[in-house]
Amino acid sequence: MARSCPSCGKPADDDAASCTSCGAALPAAGAPAAPAAGAATGPPAAPAAGAGTPPPTPPAAGVGTPPPTPPPAATGAPPPAGGTSRRPLIVVIVVLAVLVVAALAVAAYFLFLRDSDDGKPTPSPTITSPSPTPDAIPSGSTVAVVAGPEGDTLAAIGTNGDSAILVPGDSKPLTDLQWSPDGTRIGYLKHDYHLSSETTLMVYDVTAGQEATVSFGDLSPQMVYGFAWISPAELVAAAYPSVPKQTKSNGTLYRCDVAAGTAEPLNDSSGTALQGQQPSASADGSKLTFVSFTAGGSAGSATETLELLDMASGTVKKVASAQNELRIEGYNYNAPLLSPDGTQIFTEHTGSDPGFSVTIYNTDGSTVATLPGLSWPTSAAWDPTGGNRVVFGGTIPEGNEFSGPAPPEKPVLIRVWEPQAAGTGEFVVIRALRSGPLHGFAWSPDGQWIVYTVMSPRHDYVTEDLFMMKSGGGPPRPVMKDGGYPSWAMAVMPQLSGGLSPTPAASTTY
Repeated sequence: MARSCPSCGKPADDDAASCTSCGAALPAAGAPAAPAAGAATGPPAAPAAGAGTPPPTPPAAGVGTPPPTPPPAATGAPPPAGGTSRRPLIVVIVVLAVLVVAALAVAAYFLFLRDSDDGKPTPSPTITSPSPTPDAIPSGSTVAVVAGPEGDTLAAIGTNGDSAILVPGDSKPLTDLQWSPDGTRIGYLKHDYHLSSETTLMVYDVTAGQEATVSFGDLSPQMVYGFAWISPAELVAAAYPSVPKQTKSNGTLYRCDVAAGTAEPLNDSSGTALQGQQPSASADGSKLTFVSFTAGGSAGSATETLELLDMASGTVKKVASAQNELRIEGYNYNAPLLSPDGTQIFTEHTGSDPGFSVTIYNTDGSTVATLPGLSWPTSAAWDPTGGNRVVFGGTIPEGNEFSGPAPPEKPVLIRVWEPQAAGTGEFVVIRALRSGPLHGFAWSPDGQWIVYTVMSPRHDYVTEDLFMMKSGGGPPRPVMKDGGYPSWAMAVMPQLSGGLSPTPAASTTY
C-alpha cells in the first residue's frame, strides 16, 4: 500500500525508513501513520469494535473552531509527542545550575583563604571611627591613657568616643596609670626623660580637673618604684631618697593620703617600717603584696621574697622566696599583681637570656598554675568582676603554636588564665599577634572588653598603639595611635568633649 510522509505529505516507498523529501522518519509498512505533533488533521478514525465509546465529533470548520493549519516542513526528527519542545527550558536550568556552582566555588575559595593562613590571625576590618563605638565602652566608664608622640600627655576616652586631654604634655613621659577605686583620681609616674629612673608620683583629681604631686611628708623621693591605691584617697608607694645603683634594693613603703597631702611610713604589727618595692593591693585595700630583698646566701646574691600584708593587723607573711643573683638581670617575682579578692598573686619570673615565665600563687604559697618558656614579659590585668581570670601576653621564643609553616615573625600571644573546678584551670590563647612587643593591659569594669597596647617603632618605641578586643577573644579594634598604659574605671568625666580626637591605629593586623 502506498504511503505518504506524515510531515510533508509526499509519497514514499513501502520499504523506505525516512522521507526522501524532508527526512522525517516514516512509520512501518502496514501501521497507521501518526499525525505530526501539533498538527490538526481532522476527526480521528472510528475506533475498532469493542474499544469504547468514540469521542464526540468536533464541529466543522467555521462553527467555532479555526480551520486546521498545515504543518510546517520538518527540518529533522519530529519533536516528542505531547506538545512543544522543552529544550529552551532545559538550557536555562543548566545555565542557572552552572552559575550557582560557580558562585559557591568562589565563596569557598575566599573562605579557604580566610581560614587557612598557616595560623596567621585574620586581619580585622578597617575601623574608620576615631574612637571606640558606643558598644565598646560601657556606659559611664572611662579609659585613661598616656597620649602624644612623646608619651607625655594624660588623656581619657569615654562612652560614644568622647575624649579629652586632661594634662598637656611637658616632654616628661608618663607611665603606670591607675584609677582610684571610686574613679575620682588617676595616679601615675612622671619620668624626667624617656626610660629615666628618676620619677615623681602624680595624681590627677577628676572633680577639680587638677594635677598634683603626691606628698611623702619629710621625704623628697628621687624615685618611686610602684604604687597601689588602697582607698579612694589613699595609696601605698615604694619611695627612694635617691636612685639606687642596684635595682634589686628596697625602698620604704609609704602610706600617702592624697586628699590631705600627708604621708607616713607603712609599719608592720611591730611598728617597723616596711621595706620593699612594686606594691599591689586588693580591690578593697585590705591586702597588699610586695617584693623585698635581704642580703644572704652566696656572695653577690640576695634573698628575694614575695610578701603579703594584712592592712588591718599589720601582719606580714612570706608567700614565696628564692635566691637572686644581683649581677644578673631579672627577678623571681617581678610585677606582682594581687587579685581583686586578695586570694591570688600573679607574678613573672624574668631573666636576661633565659626568657621568662608566669606563675600564679595562692596567698598561702601554693602554686595555682605556671607557664614557662616565654620571652618579652608584659604587664597583666585581673578581671575586675571576679572569678580570678587574668590576662597577660608574651612572645613564643622558638617555633610556634600554629599548624603549617613557621611564621615570618615570632608570634605574640595574648593569654587568659581561665579557672575551672577548684584547683584547676587552663591558659587560653585569645589572640595571636604578628607585631610587638606587646605591653599594657586593662580590663573593662563589666569584664566584657580588654584594651592592650603594642609598642610602636613610629617614635623609636617611645609610644604605643591602643587596641581593644572582646575578653573572650576575637578581632581587635584599633582605638588610637600613641595611646599607652591604659587604665579603665567606672568614671564619668565632664571633661570628655572631644578635645583629644584620637587617631585610629594604622594597622589592624595587631
